[in-house]
Amino acid sequence: MNSLSDRLDLIRTETDQNRKNLLVAEVVSELFRAVGAQPVVVGGSAVEFYTDGAYVSGDVDICFDGPRLPAPRERETVLAPAGEPVSIRSWKIAGVIVDLLGRLETSAKGPLQRLGQISLIQIEDLIAERILIATAPQVDLDRWRVAKVLLAAGWKNLVALDRAELRRVAQSPDYKVGDELERMIEEIEREEAG
Repeated sequence: MNSLSDRLDLIRTETDQNRKNLLVAEVVSELFRAVGAQPVVVGGSAVEFYTDGAYVSGDVDICFDGPRLPAPRERETVLAPAGEPVSIRSWKIAGVIVDLLGRLETSAKGPLQRLGQISLIQIEDLIAERILIATAPQVDLDRWRVAKVLLAAGWKNLVALDRAELRRVAQSPDYKVGDELERMIEEIEREEAG
């Protein structure tokens, strides 16, 4: 593809929301890497990309890894050629909302995952986070199902998952969802057998 403008025009015509979000994440990642930042897809959009659209978040969530955290005005300059600001931390790019959330927080020790030109938060951390979101302050069955879709993708070896690291992260003081993880694993294995 030639110019950024041509790429954005093509993205606007994309009808598959997962693919559209993925293409926008790729553009945003390229723009921030060009200024020395290390963008990482997190949250619901990372779930979406890990599960190949089995869950669609509808937006793209970005954090930054490493010492370089672009300031709000710099973010404005970097993303101006691609879209329009919605708020100080949100942009609309080719019809997709992009949320810039700040510095990456992760308890996982492994490397970030790569999906083409995009960096994704480690699946082990993402699963633990999604289980926490699904169970605190109370159980939310819709969020539980999202966490389960993500865990199932790793548990069934559809995406790389370090099971020991997942258990360590889930049991860590950051998440404290080890029991909930084991319950979710039992549900997945029961459904698989049954």
